[in-house]
Amino acid sequence: MAAANRGGHLRDLAVSLRNLALQLGHLERHEEGLTAIREAADHYRQLALGDAAKFEPHFQASLEVAEWLESLPSSGRQSGL
Repeated sequence: MAAANRGGHLRDLAVSLRNLALQLGHLERHEEGLTAIREAADHYRQLALGDAAKFEPHFQASLEVAEWLESLPSSGRQSGL
């Protein structure tokens, strides 16, 4: 299935990871949230290469989630996507 509809599955995975990152942030599990949102951003970046108009806004939204998570207090964090 993934080979037949890679874009659809990759999009669904990216959405799930972004939602997971938001939930982890609200649970004060910031490092785990950053891991999830970095993966989501990577997927959105790939998707935007094929259809920038459709996926660039989602990529940008992922960067905003990453910024939010990085602004939350945590020790020993390395920043950057």
